[in-house]
Amino acid sequence: MTTHIIRPARFAWAAAAALVCAGAAFGQAEQRAAFLANNGNLEGSVTSYLVNEDGSLDFVDKYITGEHDSGGFHYGTNAYSISITPDGSHLAIGHATGDPPPGWQPGRQITILAVNDDATVEEVFNFLTVDTPLDVQWLSDNHLAVTRTSLSLGSEIRVFEIDFDAGQETQIEQVDAGAFCAAIALHPSGDYLYAEATFDGNSIRTFAVNEDYTLTRLDTLDTGSTFPLGLNVAPNGQWLYAAGGISNGGDKVQGHAVDPDDGTLSPIAGSPFTSLGSSPRQVVISSDSDVAIAGHGSDGNAHTFTIDQSTGALSATPHMFDGGGQGNLQDMDVLDDLLLVPGQGFGSSNPQGLATLSIGSDGSLTLVNDYVDSQGISPNAVVGWSPEAPTSPADLTGDGTVGGADLGILLSEWGECADPDDCPADLNGDGTVGGADLGILLSEWTSN
Repeated sequence: MTTHIIRPARFAWAAAAALVCAGAAFGQAEQRAAFLANNGNLEGSVTSYLVNEDGSLDFVDKYITGEHDSGGFHYGTNAYSISITPDGSHLAIGHATGDPPPGWQPGRQITILAVNDDATVEEVFNFLTVDTPLDVQWLSDNHLAVTRTSLSLGSEIRVFEIDFDAGQETQIEQVDAGAFCAAIALHPSGDYLYAEATFDGNSIRTFAVNEDYTLTRLDTLDTGSTFPLGLNVAPNGQWLYAAGGISNGGDKVQGHAVDPDDGTLSPIAGSPFTSLGSSPRQVVISSDSDVAIAGHGSDGNAHTFTIDQSTGALSATPHMFDGGGQGNLQDMDVLDDLLLVPGQGFGSSNPQGLATLSIGSDGSLTLVNDYVDSQGISPNAVVGWSPEAPTSPADLTGDGTVGGADLGILLSEWGECADPDDCPADLNGDGTVGGADLGILLSEWTSN
């Protein structure tokens, strides 16, 4: 769930529109934020945090998605998986409850939450899907992919078109995902979706995400004796990594190269790579694609690898973070230069909540903010959100500053626009490049 630094190309127009509207059309948080799904059997909830400039955390609120007394049932408990729309306006929560009691409608709940500018959330609506949605992934601002995770019935990926105003969903796709699919990952381009499968032959399926957000299966990669768990694609789009769990010696991490033409996978030379931890469960990648971080189940630690920028091969580093013992470290995310680490709070001595660590280029992990209590039961998965800085229309070179180079472009286009639809230096949109446009550029001057 790391699509927060490089946004899929097909999302670019929506992100730009959201920025122009300054949050009027969408309710994204105005500063960096993190949202933590709490997987309690008696209470499901989502905790919101603000992430300050220095990486420290401020607890904002806990929103309860469902609760019941012992022996009862509610579809909204066990908030297990979480994903945020590319524009940051909505969250989707997958609930991993048990079977509903006799007489209740069968299915598992997906909860759709709106994000307010202060990072609080509120429910838009919820709906039931079949079996267990152990992972959810937004494909666009209103298209949601959901796993049907089942060992006995086989797994699927279902895609829903979400109408926020009407508070309803329409299923538009249903594809086979193998014997047991518990995780999916979206390519940063938005063009490909990857799905793990285990227990009946280990494999990763590659799907094309079509223009209408249906899925076309392109390939299935056999990963041999190594599980492909907790998979994620590097932000540069070149490599996919997955954790091996207890398989193949209980210390393996896979690496696969992504074909730039069709998104299919091939093993990186040397894969699977050996981790210094026990039972890797998930891999996330730094925003610059230089470092991979594997979370582990048996020892509860996060261990890092540097990534060879030519091949994608992993080299284990001595750097690690103690996440609190067996089973305590849960599904992490990367937010800019920070690693977001949930702690489930197993046992009285294990930490519960969310911690932040800075990621060094050498794979070092430096604690920024120790665990801040989620005030929810059994934190399980986190997703980060970073609003993009608005760009100035006067930045004609696209280098992030307004200066001499932009002035040169404006002066070169001085006069009536030959093509009013393709005249970027016409900053006020009057069909000519002149003094008014020069005034706008000078008012936004940021460099010499």
